Amino acid sequence: MQNNITATLPDEQLKAVLEELAAIRQKLPFLKGLTAAARRSAPKLGSKSRTFTERALSLALSDDSFLPRKFNVEEFRRDADLFQKLDRIDSELSRLRTLVADTRTLAGSDAYVAALDVYAAAKRNGKAEGLDELTDLLAERFGRRSQQEEDGKDAAS
Repeated sequence: MQNNITATLPDEQLKAVLEELAAIRQKLPFLKGLTAAARRSAPKLGSKSRTFTERALSLALSDDSFLPRKFNVEEFRRDADLFQKLDRIDSELSRLRTLVADTRTLAGSDAYVAALDVYAAAKRNGKAEGLDELTDLLAERFGRRSQQEEDGKDAAS
């Protein structure tokens, strides 16, 4: 049996974490979801465009006389500021998400290896213990017919 992680998450602690995540969502009421198509088609502010955007904002803030009257420099500033702040939050969430996902993988791996050990022991020693039905239920995971099913099929032929 492998043991990559030894930890527990009590129900009250899980509830507290989920409540805190809900509180974070409530503190960001302006968050919006996108369809896959909208996500693909939206112009992206990546690393190459970041400096360009910062310079354009600086230019617009220093002299907006050349801009069309409908252009809202203050809205541009707010959007750029929001992007930077959400980028910081996203970085922290990404780190947390990776840690949660990796730890979940380790816990799942430990549990699955333990389940395989239980199954192997039940197959090896289960007949004497009367565990045939339970072993057959475990065998369903592997999509193979149990020996009893095979024996019944042969008898019916």
